[in-house]
Amino acid sequence: MKDIDSKTKDKGKYEIEATLGRDIRKLERRMADFVDFKQTFLRGLINGVATAIGATIIFGLIITILGRLVTGVEDVPILNDIIQQLELRETVAPRNGQN
Repeated sequence: MKDIDSKTKDKGKYEIEATLGRDIRKLERRMADFVDFKQTFLRGLINGVATAIGATIIFGLIITILGRLVTGVEDVPILNDIIQQLELRETVAPRNGQN
């Protein structure tokens, strides 16, 4: 009975070692791809383009929101008085006869 148990344990031990060996080889291949110049360059290029697109979309949304807020300021009497006192309308709006 003891011989069967020890053989089973040894067999399980060898299977675990074989599985670990396969997993380590897979990991080594993945790491080789990770540090490969071509893969790194492509990954960086894709990340850069995605970041630029995302930043452009967010910037556009912020500008749109600010534009709508400034347009809505004209409806608030207190802010309208502040704008007149600071003469911001002349600064923001082009003067007659000038581009």
